[in-house]
Amino acid sequence: MNNDGMTKTLLKLIETIDQRTQKEDADSYVYRIISSGHDKVAQKFGEECIELIIDASKMNNKRIVYEAADVLFHYLLLLKSHNITLEDILSELKSRERD
Repeated sequence: MNNDGMTKTLLKLIETIDQRTQKEDADSYVYRIISSGHDKVAQKFGEECIELIIDASKMNNKRIVYEAADVLFHYLLLLKSHNITLEDILSELKSRERD
């Protein structure tokens, strides 16, 4: 996948999270977890990080990819729950660049 494809996939995921957060749909995992509050979102993000660490230590690349996708998804949910955008994070990273 090239950079354009990665960007489109990530932007689509962010758009989906935004849409599902706004729609009061009890069947939506995104809506349910965001509605459960900051602590629950943070807890779930932490759980996913631990699962990734475990699989990384086992050198299981297939599981690493799977869990890394979960971490990315739950990271975006964590940001959303605090009304922080990915652009905010990228701006912070940009401010840390050295010439």
